[in-house]
Amino acid sequence: MRHIFHLILIGLLALVLTGCGSETDGGGGSTTGEETGETGEAGETSETGETGETAETGETAETGETAETGESEETGESEETGEICVSDCLGLQCGDDGCGGSCGECGDGQICSGGECLCVPQCDGACGDDGCGGFCGSCDTGSICTAEGCACVPDCEAKSCGDDSCDGSCGACAGGLDCVENQCICVPDCNDNDCGDDGCGAPCGFCEENQLCTQGVCTCVPDCAFKQCGDDGCEGSCGACAPGFGCTPGNICECVPDCTDKECGDDGCGGVCGELAGACIPGMECMDGTCVVMCQPDCTDKNCGDDGCGGTCGDLGGQCSEGLTCLEGACTCVPACEGKSCGEDGCGSTCGECSENLSCVEGQCACVSDCTDKECGDDGCGGVCGADPLGACNEGLDCVDGTCTCIPDCNGKECGDNGCSGSCGDCGPESTCSNAGICEEDEVTVTCPPEGPFGTTVNTVMQDLTLTDCDGDPYALHALCSQDAALLVMYAEW
Repeated sequence: MRHIFHLILIGLLALVLTGCGSETDGGGGSTTGEETGETGEAGETSETGETGETAETGETAETGETAETGESEETGESEETGEICVSDCLGLQCGDDGCGGSCGECGDGQICSGGECLCVPQCDGACGDDGCGGFCGSCDTGSICTAEGCACVPDCEAKSCGDDSCDGSCGACAGGLDCVENQCICVPDCNDNDCGDDGCGAPCGFCEENQLCTQGVCTCVPDCAFKQCGDDGCEGSCGACAPGFGCTPGNICECVPDCTDKECGDDGCGGVCGELAGACIPGMECMDGTCVVMCQPDCTDKNCGDDGCGGTCGDLGGQCSEGLTCLEGACTCVPACEGKSCGEDGCGSTCGECSENLSCVEGQCACVSDCTDKECGDDGCGGVCGADPLGACNEGLDCVDGTCTCIPDCNGKECGDNGCSGSCGDCGPESTCSNAGICEEDEVTVTCPPEGPFGTTVNTVMQDLTLTDCDGDPYALHALCSQDAALLVMYAEW
């Protein structure tokens, strides 16, 4: 590729040299606007700079004239130089000097007007000095002039509270005191209270002998000292007596014997009822105050339940051991399957079996999700495994048998990363893999002035050469670095 580029440059320079040194009849020998050079002998070289300019400055040659005739390309006349601007700051302190410059800067608080620095009055505070030898104004009575402007002077003389005439306060009164005409005084406040302090050391009223003042209200105080029952003196009660006891006039609970409808047994107060001192005739027994024929307990073939006489059968007071129920005097296991569709029934059997893809959970057949050793995909019950709400893997990974697996992707690539820490291929020498995975030929970086290594092989820089133009002026090859130029080597034979 570089050899082809060199040939193209040589061809272009050959076209330039065909007009080198030619003159036009009507132009008095003017140039074409390009500087060209040709060799005088076989094997010599020539060079060209930019069109219409010299190689170094783009202006005329060292003599100030254009090549051969000194006329420009378009008008045929020599180019004119620009005029020099002379600044004018006579009598000025600031402002434009007439040449785009400045005659000076004004200090802080000044502005430039007509070339003179003028002081700008500063009266933001509305009083005092304006900063320019003037006066901004005076403050009202009761105010003083400060750096920030007029300020109110608080007036709290002979005042202990209230307004200080400057939207402030001369103080606040302590609790219970009110500010009246700038003085803290106590104002009685009974607020519909019947008793208690009025807030100023005087009472709001007095309660009766059996009353107590509570939060400004006279309240009756119950009196139940040495009393078990009866009135407490405040329309309340000192208590009620237990069943079988009555309240005496002295407010004491005493047992009241009760043999109503009883022919035997206890009278409730440690005594007995009936003519037989609480007992019954032989062959009968007292039940709830009545003499009845004596009962014969019957626990035949029973290990639980009633014995027919108010007693129980069995060793557990008529009850069965845990998990058994007493049915007709026998402890029997009753299956507990209410609300269950599977699981144990409590009697050694089951309440039902679940289908193959279901498990019994608390008596109900349910699908049990299984994410063992899974980080993605289905959990077997319509749900998903893994942290992703859809059971998916991170970008670039596919879910394979519950595991996020990287699938190499080299579609349209000939080099670079395959997305799975692998490679889609390597590029050859003098080429680099692009971000798109395509091998691209490396670009040669040119620095000016040229840097080594110098030589005549590939990837080396040509040695510096001194060449001459059509006028015989010398030019260094490396000095033309980065400029539009062509190098032509011609060989002549005679």
